[in-house]
Amino acid sequence: MKEALAALLLLWGCGASGPLVAWHGRSPDGLHRVAVVEGDGVQRLIVDGRELGEWEAIGFDHVIWAQSGIAAPVKEDGAWHVFESGTLGPPYEAVGELSATPAGVVYAARDGAGWHVVVDGEPGPPFRSLRAGSLVVRRGRIAYVARGARGEHAVVDGRVGPRHRRVERLSFAGKGERAVYVAYDEDGARIVVDLTPGDIAEAVHELAVSPRVPRWAAIVERNGRLYLDHDGSRAEIPRGARELALSTDGAHVAWVVPSGEGVNVWRDGEPGARHVDIRHLTFVPGGDELLYVAEAVDGHRLVHDSGSSARFDRIEPPVVSASGHWAYVGHRNAGSVLVVDGEVRFRGEWSSSPVLGTTGDGWAAVTRHGARRHVVTARGTTEIQRPFVDTLVVDAEGAHWAIVVAAPSRQLRVVVDGRDVAALEVDEIAAQVTIGRDGLSATRDIVRSELVRATRASGR
Repeated sequence: MKEALAALLLLWGCGASGPLVAWHGRSPDGLHRVAVVEGDGVQRLIVDGRELGEWEAIGFDHVIWAQSGIAAPVKEDGAWHVFESGTLGPPYEAVGELSATPAGVVYAARDGAGWHVVVDGEPGPPFRSLRAGSLVVRRGRIAYVARGARGEHAVVDGRVGPRHRRVERLSFAGKGERAVYVAYDEDGARIVVDLTPGDIAEAVHELAVSPRVPRWAAIVERNGRLYLDHDGSRAEIPRGARELALSTDGAHVAWVVPSGEGVNVWRDGEPGARHVDIRHLTFVPGGDELLYVAEAVDGHRLVHDSGSSARFDRIEPPVVSASGHWAYVGHRNAGSVLVVDGEVRFRGEWSSSPVLGTTGDGWAAVTRHGARRHVVTARGTTEIQRPFVDTLVVDAEGAHWAIVVAAPSRQLRVVVDGRDVAALEVDEIAAQVTIGRDGLSATRDIVRSELVRATRASGR
């Protein structure tokens, strides 16, 4: 299905944009349109049909939508600025990626001293370079990885951490309370918490942080032995431990350990059930319920604290939501079973993996009976013609869904709750691909914005 969508986008997206439009897109909610138009040696920024300004160049590959509106790098008199809220920021030799935060726009910029991260218009300390994609923003706190002449540093809220050969897995545990990362040097690796390095180890094999509380856990190797480090408390664990999972409250840990010809799942230091193999070990968000796919000699089973599923030939990776719901699809012979929160919601020829709401208990999946396709939800079943399965999205509550279908007119259309609401603008997807976006992710974003717009318009 992904290959078919990519082929259609390539076929239908070529030549869709006029020669004067360098790039175009829309806001995440789909309510505002932006275009960068070239002409007379300048580029113009146009939002909802209104020109906001013209400059020598516009860095449309870094255009973002902030709370105050659109923000973009623009070039004027040979210098680059960030245009935000109708005003220009200070001049720089170059401007890199932008990120929107509740407090404003944060961006990378270079001047004669080096590269900085600019926060509230104020440049942070200069470095030789900043690692692309390393910026982490959490509840007003900002962290990133910077490179100097002799190594790398983590920078947290403007504070420069110790120099290391390499910094990896930088993240915030909890709601921004604690910065955690792994630092590598010539003598080994260590976990660094709030810029304070821990003890040296031969390796840090896995690191997990809780998104809700400032807690973390890691599997580290010291003197040829494995240890579980849990918020600084250390306990030896069996060799070969892997696939570390941490509950969202940070109180429980689980991992997989080789045992004879199979593996055991360990939870909080105690061995549990033994299987041929275990995959996709995770805690269901919001509690201490463990979930994983277990392989046995007669097939695969989904194991949850509430019990083990029937045998399947194959089980798709289970999905969980931040609101504490879980689901999976098992395939056996020529049929599929869709299970949501332990309840069978579909049994038939085939089902896609479900999409879960992030804050509610709603969900949706695409199913097949012969030539007939349906979108199945907790509220009912809707037949749908020629859907692109991988474009299915739901709103935050999971109460409404949207998907792309191939219309008889050879046009791609967005269908919301069974209603045709809009054409899929494939040239917009092509514009996103030109700036490095994944085509399928860009398509889902557009479908999601049409879902928001349609449900707002109907008042549902």
